[in-house]
Amino acid sequence: MTYTDDEESAVGGNPVELYLFEGPGRTYAYTSHHEDISYDGETYVAVPMVRSAPKSITESDPPTLRLGLPFDLPFVQAYAFGIAPTWATVTIRRYHLASGPDVGQTYFSGDVAGVQVSGRIAEVEIVTAASKLEAPLPGILWQDRCQHVLYGSRCRVSPATFQVPANVSFVFSVDATGTVIEVGTVDGIPDLNGDPTPTDYLAFGTIKRLADGESRTIISNDGLMNRTLTIQRPFAEIDPLDLIVIVAGCNRSLTACNERFNNVENFGGHPLLPAYDVFGRDLAEAFPPPT
Repeated sequence: MTYTDDEESAVGGNPVELYLFEGPGRTYAYTSHHEDISYDGETYVAVPMVRSAPKSITESDPPTLRLGLPFDLPFVQAYAFGIAPTWATVTIRRYHLASGPDVGQTYFSGDVAGVQVSGRIAEVEIVTAASKLEAPLPGILWQDRCQHVLYGSRCRVSPATFQVPANVSFVFSVDATGTVIEVGTVDGIPDLNGDPTPTDYLAFGTIKRLADGESRTIISNDGLMNRTLTIQRPFAEIDPLDLIVIVAGCNRSLTACNERFNNVENFGGHPLLPAYDVFGRDLAEAFPPPT
């Protein structure tokens, strides 16, 4: 039978969907079927899930789709917590069980626009490529802290200068919570010219597991030789002897930009905010910080 015959059949249709998430250096494959499915070299793991029908807000809008997944799936752990990879695409293939996946068709494809967790359910929003053309341009906030992505194109600082080389960085131990990681060493950062890494020098930086590229934000570093890292959230998987890359952080202040990075010319904040506007209004009263 053809795919159309299966779809239109009153009794023979038994739809199964395959969801392939692809991101930097890693893929995640899941299926709505009650058993794992092998297709095109991937094993699609059976997980309970729900999805919406593709829909548009108006007739002229590109369609979007929402998918509900368990919160503890590796894909959700990688993209909903800590520092998510920069992108992920989704391809949904739909077929009917009697005909097999080779007879199926691509039902929907797009980009992951966001992953939100509520309780034990993660809601994944998937948008088509055309949706990006309608997204509003990012604005610049009027604030004293830098707004650039650290080591990004506007920051222009090379992360290699503030990175512990991969061949001397490895996990020594992980505590029961998964949030305190002792590493073999945090020395060797080129910017320090061989000097020991100070306490909290790595705060707001990142630790990345080389096996899969998964990253987490470092809250602090201290302990013996300052090689005990406290991270924002546990890794989905990390074990002793895993190779890691550690990159120093920035608190986004003008002082840090100057003293650590010598990068004031690319500072993305407004450190000299006036107390009053041109009409004499007190800016602190006119625009109070959020509570």
